[in-house]
Order: sequence, then structure tokens, then C-alpha cells
Amino acid sequence: MCRRKLNMTQNELAEASGISRTQISGMERGKTNFRMEALLAIAEALQVEYQELLK
Repeated sequence: MCRRKLNMTQNELAEASGISRTQISGMERGKTNFRMEALLAIAEALQVEYQELLK
């Protein structure tokens, strides 16, 4: 996972992306559907292309 490679916590990613930690947790576990806007915000916060998050 990109977030873990950067040693970033879910809280740090939530703050950087503007997406709630709860939603990030759900997305990582495959329990929450996500909107494209959320995916793009997370990719930007992680400084990766959004396609990398879909692998």
C-alpha cells in the first residue's frame, strides 16, 4: 500500500487529503465504496497516479 510505504498513518493521510480517516480505513479494507474525487485527493496527497491506488 502506498500509504504504508511512506510511513503515513491513516490520520495523516486523512488530514492531507481532506478525506475522513473512517472512509480511508473502509476503502483500504474494501468495505467502503469511494468517489472518484476521493481517489484523486488521496492520490494527490500520496503523490502517486490514481491508477497506482487501484492495483
